[in-house]
Amino acid sequence: MVSKICLENFRSFDAIEFDLCKNRTDKRAKNLAIIYGENSIGKTSIVNALKFLSESFTSLTQLKTFEKSIINLKDIEDIKSILGQQLDQFKISSFLKSSKKIGSKNNMFMRYEGFIDKNKYLYELEFDNHQLLKEKLFFNGEKCFKIDKLNNIFDVSDKHFFSQTFNSDIKSIFEMYFGDYTFLSCVDFTAKNTVKNFFDKAFSSIFISFMSELESMIVFKTGINTNSVSIKNNPFLKNLISGVIKDENDLFKTQDALSMYFSSLYSNIKRVSYHVSQHEDGKKTYSLFFVEKSINGDIEIPFELASTGTKNMLVLFNVLYNVCSSKRVVVIDEIDTGINDILLKNVFESVSESLKGQLIVTTHNTLLLKNSIKNSVYLLDRDNDKVNIYSLDSFGRKIQAGTDIIGQYLKGLYGGIPQQGYFSIKYIVEFMKNYGK
Repeated sequence: MVSKICLENFRSFDAIEFDLCKNRTDKRAKNLAIIYGENSIGKTSIVNALKFLSESFTSLTQLKTFEKSIINLKDIEDIKSILGQQLDQFKISSFLKSSKKIGSKNNMFMRYEGFIDKNKYLYELEFDNHQLLKEKLFFNGEKCFKIDKLNNIFDVSDKHFFSQTFNSDIKSIFEMYFGDYTFLSCVDFTAKNTVKNFFDKAFSSIFISFMSELESMIVFKTGINTNSVSIKNNPFLKNLISGVIKDENDLFKTQDALSMYFSSLYSNIKRVSYHVSQHEDGKKTYSLFFVEKSINGDIEIPFELASTGTKNMLVLFNVLYNVCSSKRVVVIDEIDTGINDILLKNVFESVSESLKGQLIVTTHNTLLLKNSIKNSVYLLDRDNDKVNIYSLDSFGRKIQAGTDIIGQYLKGLYGGIPQQGYFSIKYIVEFMKNYGK
């Protein structure tokens, strides 16, 4: 889990440190972080930094998978330029175009700290305007690897990289791709093309666990949506909405779990039901329905006709189950999109004590401040031109039992709210009427 993120010259930040440690003496990562702040202050930038951590790891593997999918189109001249643009999206240069602080002449730095079980990691990257220059990973203060493109340094520790054969393969990939892709991405690509038994013997267990955490991390930008319903390693159906039945037991337990979830949170939903269709080829398919109460008896509503908020709640179920049953890291930008404030508050009250993994979200839902989890609340606030992020519990004794935290927050006592301003739409309308007269 992530315990600290340090960024320099990243998007709108000159420098910022996001400390997710439990407290000053306990440096382990918090299981829950709820981030508040005015619009355009940088909440999504924090999410983007975590998204890069996740996506950069698999970027080279994704590139090669994409190349294989278009192999039959390589001779079609008309689409070569389009394909070139699509291939570039996997490169570091594409990330830098949207991430490096505009106008900054200095390099961009990203540092991530966290824990894999009881082992502390430090992962650091440095970029110029076009490519990745340096990358290093340390466990418990000792080097795992250190890469420096400018000085041609390729230094991997034999405490974590056991196989000379594997190291030779990785170095070849590194020399070909590093700069456009991270070293970790080179390792991931090499590993994906290696027999698993050999791969497991080529690295230390700490390093393998670190790679597994990066691969399992889930990041939702601009709200959760049904395009991301499918999550690996679920005990449920691979797709909660519809698909082909491979194991009827998965269908039944998914139906029961979703019924418990929705009937608890919605007064009008009695249960969920999967409709099963038998096809001529012998396949059975399923589709999700909500069974709702009505004056004339129960009615079944197909998932496609449900509200946006209810659809999002289905995705949220998948996410919450994973983060409460495993050590997976999940990040959601604007978690409140389309979801009723009270409904979301009830969800957080239910899961806050059950998290095994780490849940990091941004929100504008002030009702979440009512929960007794003030040490999980973070505020992004602007001090002149500098943006800081701090935990609500840093106010300490100012927040006593019975304090109206929401009222105090809205008054600006804790920061993290828009600077008060006023505009007159009436004035603008009059201005436009008389413009040029």
